[in-house]
Amino acid sequence: MPSSPAVDTLIASIDGTGRLVLPKKLRDQFNLRAGSRLEVASAGDHLTLRPLDSTPALVRENGLWIHRGTATAPLADSVSRLREERSDHLGRGATR
Repeated sequence: MPSSPAVDTLIASIDGTGRLVLPKKLRDQFNLRAGSRLEVASAGDHLTLRPLDSTPALVRENGLWIHRGTATAPLADSVSRLREERSDHLGRGATR
C-alpha cells in the first residue's frame, strides 16, 4: 500500500474583509504571489485549496532540490553570489 505524503498543518486567518491570509511558508513553498489563483473545494467539514497557475518554486527530486520558480536574477549572478557567500562562511569557520 503506498504511503500518504506528510501533512504540514499551519494556521491561516481571515481578515476583516473576508480575505484568506496564508502563512508566508506556504506562499513561498507554492510560489504564490499577489494575484495567484486558488481553486477552493469543499467536502463535508473541510476545504481544500489548490494553486491553479502556480507551481512550487523548489521541489525535491531524487534527493536534490530543484528550482522551478521564476528566476529573479541571471543564473550566473546567483551562482557567483552563492559561491562568494559560501567561501566567506568557510573562511570565517576556518579561522575560529
